[in-house]
Amino acid sequence: MPPPNLFLPRKSGPHRIACIALYRSLLAQSVRVPLPARFANNGDAENGFGKINPLKHLVRKKFRQNSHHTSPRLIVPALKAGYAAEDLLYAAGTGDASALKKIHDFLDSLLKQKVAARKACTQPPPRPTFALKARLRAYPGAQKVADMRPLPLEKLSGNRHVPSLAIATHAPFLRFKKEQSPYLSRVLSQKVKQRQKRNNWMDELATEVEMGVWEGEWEDNVLEAVMGEGRWRESEELEREGWGDEDGWEREPARSKVLVYKDMGREYKRAKELADRLVGVVEKEKELWEQERRDRKEAKRVAKGFEKGDTERKVKGTGKSEKKVEDWKKEVEAW
Repeated sequence: MPPPNLFLPRKSGPHRIACIALYRSLLAQSVRVPLPARFANNGDAENGFGKINPLKHLVRKKFRQNSHHTSPRLIVPALKAGYAAEDLLYAAGTGDASALKKIHDFLDSLLKQKVAARKACTQPPPRPTFALKARLRAYPGAQKVADMRPLPLEKLSGNRHVPSLAIATHAPFLRFKKEQSPYLSRVLSQKVKQRQKRNNWMDELATEVEMGVWEGEWEDNVLEAVMGEGRWRESEELEREGWGDEDGWEREPARSKVLVYKDMGREYKRAKELADRLVGVVEKEKELWEQERRDRKEAKRVAKGFEKGDTERKVKGTGKSEKKVEDWKKEVEAW
């Protein structure tokens, strides 16, 4: 927080009026200066200034940079430069050749600096979106997991891993590894959005049914009032137009609500059938995993010299080991 005796120029009324008047005058004079085609609104942002007037952009940029200065050491030179620029722009706008040359040379130097800075700036190449979009689509001709699993051991790249059954908003699926497929994420997101859309639609239809009931009650009250006043011709015309019909206003919302409810019921039924199939896949995968684990253990036992059912390790037939066994047998017999 600044001290109370500090003078802030931006809070002074005369200073603000002078700065705003200078700002508006510079903007008004900048659009009157004729510019060559390379500086005009060519829209080329790579090798030019783009669609904006470079003089207007420069004025706005400098005022934005100097708007928070509080030191007279900075404010006074900035105001002098602004008034000098105003005189130069006014002279260039009236057709002064020397003023035009100064402005064009200045813009040339700015343009060269901009192009050089853009070339020196090493931006990362844009990420290709084709590969990402390809991952969001299903592989052509790919079978469903419930139809192709479990796979035989020969088609697996390593040991078998039992998938886990997961459910995302009544949408069952199998999770095989930690990194979830972008295609699976897209499908789950679509199912969740579709279910939420149906729920919102059901709420809206329920509100419309209730409003339809109120509308029917209001029509019945109007018909009773018309008939009570003896205006039979008007009441007959209203009845021909549909007033007083049972389930008149709420019929279509209720019908649409039933259709949406049936769609949700069919979706739940399909999800249940898919969940039952996926549970069977998990059970088969677990059985195969246990069998393959037993086979791996048995293969290790055989590789170490064990046979199935043996509790003692067989000594492999090397000459040195056989001699040790014979010497040990002779010592036992002599003892």
